[in-house]
Amino acid sequence: MMLSTIGFAANEQPGFWREALVQAGVTTIVETPIGDLCAKAVQAWVVVLAKTDDPTTHSCWLRSLNAPIIVITQRTSALQRLAPQLPKLAFICHPLRAELDLATFLVLATRRTGGVSVMNAPRFYTVMPGVQTCR
Repeated sequence: MMLSTIGFAANEQPGFWREALVQAGVTTIVETPIGDLCAKAVQAWVVVLAKTDDPTTHSCWLRSLNAPIIVITQRTSALQRLAPQLPKLAFICHPLRAELDLATFLVLATRRTGGVSVMNAPRFYTVMPGVQTCR
C-alpha cells in the first residue's frame, strides 16, 4: 500500500523521524508543530512526544486530529490511560519499537477499524547511556 500523505508533529528528534517516514515510503509529509491545528487531509498522523512530555497535556490537540494517530512516546502507560478519550488513536509506540516497525504501523493505522494497540520497547534491547545491545 502506498502511503502518500502523512501528518507529522514532533518535539523530539524531528529530523530522525522525518527520515524514518521517507524510508517507510511516505511521499508527502504534512508537518505541523504539536498543538497547532492542521486542516489538511492526511491518511494518518505520526506524533513524537519528548520523553519529558506528559501526554495528558496534549489530549485536546490529539482529539482534534482528523486521521488515525500513531503516538511515539517513552511514556506509553500514561498515554494508554487516555486512550478511551482519543477515538482516532491507533498505536502507542515506544520509540525503539517504532524505529523497527514504522512502515508496518503506518499501513495498519490506515486500515484500522477501532481499538488501540500498545507497542512497548522490544524485549531484546538493553539500553544503556550511549550503548544499545541485543539480547
